[in-house]
Amino acid sequence: MSYDLCVASSQPSAFSPVPTVEQYPEHPIRTGSQLERIIADLGARIGSRKPFTVLSAGDSATEVFDTGTLDRLRKLEHARDPHGMFRSNFPILH
Repeated sequence: MSYDLCVASSQPSAFSPVPTVEQYPEHPIRTGSQLERIIADLGARIGSRKPFTVLSAGDSATEVFDTGTLDRLRKLEHARDPHGMFRSNFPILH
């Protein structure tokens, strides 16, 4: 589909503007309150650890995995990748 067809179409596309609250007052954007409700609904099921995929500079794998899991992953890495061929920004071996 070409750019011209997307723009001419009534279907939303990557080129369509983002709807605003003014355009759709019956469906206001309430991101903050919706997020607070979701967090409250999840309650104790939310952990305090970050997902491994969202670590940032200065973080380490020890902030993501508990000691038992980290030991298991280290053993697995030593067994399957003894020469350190595969690497990531946040290695589990340190």
